[in-house]
Amino acid sequence: MWNVSELFRNTVKRTPNRTAVVDPITDRRFTYADVDERVERLAAGFRAFDIEKGERIGLALPNTPKHVFLFLAVQRVGAVAVPFNFHSSDETLRYFVSDADLSMLVFGGPIAEQVLDLRDELDCETFVTTADVSAPDVNGYERLVRDVDERVSVSILPDDGSVIQYSSGTTGDPKGIEITHRGGVERVFLNVHSQRMYDGETVLGRIHLFHTLGVHGMLLSTVLTGGTYIPVPEFDREQYRRIIAEENVTVLHEAPVMYERLLGSEDGDDTDGDRDVFDSVEIISFSGAPMSEDLLDATKRVIDPDYIYNTYGMTEIFPPYTKVNLRHRDDPRTFGYAGVDGMRIVEIDEHDPTATVEAEREGELIVHRDCPGAFEGYLHDYESAEDAFEGDWYFTGDACIETEDGCFAMTGRLRDLIKYVGENIYPENVEAVLAEHPNVEETAVVGIDDDEWGEVPKAFIVADGDLTAADLDDHCVRSDALEEYKRPREYEFVGELPE
Repeated sequence: MWNVSELFRNTVKRTPNRTAVVDPITDRRFTYADVDERVERLAAGFRAFDIEKGERIGLALPNTPKHVFLFLAVQRVGAVAVPFNFHSSDETLRYFVSDADLSMLVFGGPIAEQVLDLRDELDCETFVTTADVSAPDVNGYERLVRDVDERVSVSILPDDGSVIQYSSGTTGDPKGIEITHRGGVERVFLNVHSQRMYDGETVLGRIHLFHTLGVHGMLLSTVLTGGTYIPVPEFDREQYRRIIAEENVTVLHEAPVMYERLLGSEDGDDTDGDRDVFDSVEIISFSGAPMSEDLLDATKRVIDPDYIYNTYGMTEIFPPYTKVNLRHRDDPRTFGYAGVDGMRIVEIDEHDPTATVEAEREGELIVHRDCPGAFEGYLHDYESAEDAFEGDWYFTGDACIETEDGCFAMTGRLRDLIKYVGENIYPENVEAVLAEHPNVEETAVVGIDDDEWGEVPKAFIVADGDLTAADLDDHCVRSDALEEYKRPREYEFVGELPE
């Protein structure tokens, strides 16, 4: 069984002169041999800072070539990478550093000022930054780049720790989720073999590396198959489109709202006359929220890929299903073929892994803990962390059906369910409609108590431009995708979404 470092080294041996990483900001290109040389020098740097096997290195960085090099170097010395969200609040940043018990924190420009302000409150021995800042007891990135006297050699076993990734914290504090080298490599192979096989693809890497999808589904899947990874630190529509065209990008993965921005509108009308930007794109996938039928139609018409995938998963477990190509299907909720060992749909609210439901009836999707790519466990005994398990079955909290033709289709999030009289309202379905409004930048829908109806939807809105509650109400009324009872009864405009 390979470990993550061996997975990379194997590709270096096979294709040393193939382009591995492109910096879209500077246009600098790195072959696999170039990346290997930088990883080795950083590994020597970690050793110079007395980083030993099993120690934890925090990575609070945007997607850049340096982040890629650092992540692979952490793997090479047998340490554990702890990538986390660099858009964290002060409280969350303190929590991450303390909870993970970091030996070193490497941080980038977006979070540099915040780290420096909190420096004395962060329980970490060594700080390194890729940003152009100077402060006492904070080392510049170049201090990690050392000359190599001899190659780093560490015995890394399949069950040694590779990554700790944190959940979003939607049910309490974020939880550290331990992924071994075995689990990480299995996730990469599951991703590659569950869809049209990657083969030297050029992948646009905007999904952050603090997500398992970013690390295993994009970066390491690209590395395994000898492809080119283009890390993108932030979304800028014109830059994004330029990169796609100039670099002949073949694989895109985004949240639905980002495809809407990429196309210029929910129905793609703004880009119908400029389809040649996407001539090279063969595979697109989406995750994190449902894609509307109109947006699915627009991606088919404007981007015109051969393969479209709805990618489903969670940080704890990479479900072992084969992805369904939506290119010639109309329901964007569909994500995989049913009849898979280790995945079931069971009665909602019963928490019984044996209470399976018949096809075309909604239930809760559960996944077996022993599936390939499953997590090793939680970093600590977090409150309620194990509540999602019944024996070896993980209850995802996602509502799902098996369709008439034997596919899984996601219908909503049970844990966020709004109970409106006798009807179930899934917030993400309402959010998807609200996100189609051109002046909605972000939205979150929650249930609030109502004396007459039990619960009704309330929408928090981050607006881009002039927007009123009446505008949004009219938008929802006119939408063919939203039943009247699902329409928000209250809107609150905010500068940023509440955590």
